[in-house]
Amino acid sequence: MLKKLFKYDIHFQIKRVLPLYLITLAMALALRCMQFLTQKLVFLQFILGFMVIGFIILLVALFLWTFIVSVKYFYDTMLKDEAYLRNTLPVSRSQIFFSQELVALCTLGLAVLVCLLSVGLAFFTIDGNSIISMIELLFGINGHMVGILLLETGIMLLWDYMAIVTLFFTAMMLGQTRQSNKVLYSIAFGVLLYICMQLGSMVGVLFNMTVTQGYTELVNNMVLEMDSLQHIILSAMISEIVISTIYIVGFHCLGVHIANTKLNLE
Repeated sequence: MLKKLFKYDIHFQIKRVLPLYLITLAMALALRCMQFLTQKLVFLQFILGFMVIGFIILLVALFLWTFIVSVKYFYDTMLKDEAYLRNTLPVSRSQIFFSQELVALCTLGLAVLVCLLSVGLAFFTIDGNSIISMIELLFGINGHMVGILLLETGIMLLWDYMAIVTLFFTAMMLGQTRQSNKVLYSIAFGVLLYICMQLGSMVGVLFNMTVTQGYTELVNNMVLEMDSLQHIILSAMISEIVISTIYIVGFHCLGVHIANTKLNLE
């Protein structure tokens, strides 16, 4: 049943975000064509500048809209009057939450892919030399695996996003426990949880600094060998991923607990 629920959720949300994704790709193609035309017609550079600004706004809107769709879909299917249809399905509340969290992660991944494709389509030309240069960049800088750093950065950003999504889900559930002004309470709980999350992350970073070799040298003389610097960066990223995982699990469990014990959603 969880598989069917996930398919339904992701199908619905992709229908909501797909138009903006296609518009972004079309804008990237138009931008590429305009760059070609400005080589022939210099006066079009003025229009090209506005197109670049519009393209940047679209890229920002791409991620913002993906987030809004995920949060609104959760509210519509869990907390509005018609939510009883979902809450009477033969699945646990934990599975319902997990499905929406997983869909939020998938749609963000799709947004990242569209963003990369759009930027590449608009500004980069792929050929044999550029591919070789990319490989050398990722795996050939003094023997250091830059690709690992990029991979961990991507995972860290995805996990941070999921922590924010689950925070919003939980804040909405907490707001529903109030008798009135539920939206305002949801916002207030969201702000409070976000502040707690940032304080917890700060404590985690400080703890990581005390147990990781190299931070003292960095603070004292700002001189580190490349291996030590890479070790510090990797350690900080892993620490952030672990902290975000704790938040995701904690917010998920808290939201499910509230749904099961504090609210009558059926």
